[in-house]
Amino acid sequence: MPLFWFCLAIIIGIFTASFLLLPFYIWASAALICLILGWFEYLHFRSRNHPLLSRPIFRIPFALILCAFFIGGVRFQSALPVLSPDKLLWHVSDTPIVLTGVVKSDPYRANNLTSAVIQSESIEIGGEEVKVKGDMSLLLPAGFNIRYGDRLTLTGPLKQTFNTDSLPVTSRSAQQKLFTGMAFPNIQTISYGNGSKIMDFLYRLRKRAHEIIYDLMPFPESSVLSGILLGIESGIPDYLWDAYRASGTIHIIAISGFNITLIAKFISRSFRRLFGLKGSLTATVCAILFYTLLVGADLPVVRAAIMAAIALPAYQIGRRAIGIHNLTLAGAVMLIINPFLLWNISFQLSFLATLALLTLVDPIDNLIRRILEKKISAHSIEIYMPVVTLFTTTFSASLVVFPVLFRLNAELSLTSLFANFLIAPFQPLIMALGGSAVLFGLVIPPLGHLLGMFAWPFVAFCDQIAIRLSMSDSAVISLPAYVFWISLLLTVIVLITSSYHQIFSFSKPKIIEQEP
Repeated sequence: MPLFWFCLAIIIGIFTASFLLLPFYIWASAALICLILGWFEYLHFRSRNHPLLSRPIFRIPFALILCAFFIGGVRFQSALPVLSPDKLLWHVSDTPIVLTGVVKSDPYRANNLTSAVIQSESIEIGGEEVKVKGDMSLLLPAGFNIRYGDRLTLTGPLKQTFNTDSLPVTSRSAQQKLFTGMAFPNIQTISYGNGSKIMDFLYRLRKRAHEIIYDLMPFPESSVLSGILLGIESGIPDYLWDAYRASGTIHIIAISGFNITLIAKFISRSFRRLFGLKGSLTATVCAILFYTLLVGADLPVVRAAIMAAIALPAYQIGRRAIGIHNLTLAGAVMLIINPFLLWNISFQLSFLATLALLTLVDPIDNLIRRILEKKISAHSIEIYMPVVTLFTTTFSASLVVFPVLFRLNAELSLTSLFANFLIAPFQPLIMALGGSAVLFGLVIPPLGHLLGMFAWPFVAFCDQIAIRLSMSDSAVISLPAYVFWISLLLTVIVLITSSYHQIFSFSKPKIIEQEP
């Protein structure tokens, strides 16, 4: 597993570089020196006893791990904004400026505002256009009609999205490399259709699917299904959003890795008999990529898509995929692209929840199974274990992400486990029926409406469970500040221990039988 240790060292290096602010050339020089030392270390010890190279679980030189650590520092330093006249950040001003740019994202439309990402092209200085580079965030009033690919002229003050005396990681916008922004400027549309034809098609398809969902079933169930399938959550009413949050089931209506897993399994099994091993693998990867782009490439989906693409070849040939290995590789790839994501709440929740599912669920289930084996029959155990797994899955994920959620809101949902037990089993069914209804609604509307009628009761049931379990004043309790440090310490100990056992349990990977 040399790639695992290499990727883990990169992630640690990125984190370290955020408070160890060394010049770029120091990080780069150290990485180069360690790379050379790693090569010599490998040549010298490859036929000798070495504490890492001679062990199958490592197979990597010490110096190469240090090289990866310094590469993480290099990547963080290189991502920091640089002030120069050709960068948009250079032109931040309290006085209005004239900027020309293209809408780079699918605009997000909420009840009170519209937001989008603008790829800047030029600004006007002294009556002359000056080319500039950089993306910025744009805020507009609700209902403002802009689309992906529109070229706009914006007139207004250009603001910096993070404090000058702090790193960009402290700002949610800057974490997405949006170092500047405009709020409610004067707008003039110059032209349309200036973006990628593929992305324009996907965004239009997403909009059409969103309209079909609202036509398939009544509100507010349609808004919840749109959040589950397409990641469009802006239409969910506040009372329903608060109910899911208070009941600890907000993850049900958010695009997550679970959606990717269902799609990957369905496509892989459906196409394997038709196209064979290679054909089904290609079809599955293409479906994952298509769905990831369709729903807007949110962080949990991107992470899950990378993990699935890595694990699929191993799964197809019957080898056991190492979940924590794939998760670390996916995290490192995302952080190399944008190292500021390490401080993004969505990235943290997605990464930690997945890590909990990969390392905690099986050990807890095995412990419970051993206890039950002493008390009940094997047949009864097989009946009870799916229910047990549902509880342990929810408990594991909730335990690990608790410190992150506590920093956002120092509250604890007392109904979370029970609510997830009632709602979570219906998510695959909702996705299958709802997704089929949308697909058929695009080509055969009557059949889509019929499937939508079958999907609606399950969505309505989940809504009612969330609402009723959140109505009690005692459903959510406030916690003192010291609980954060206790929970953080426990979480770190649990994750390190469980990850250690899983990593070293794979020192001798074994072959498993292929599915028919």
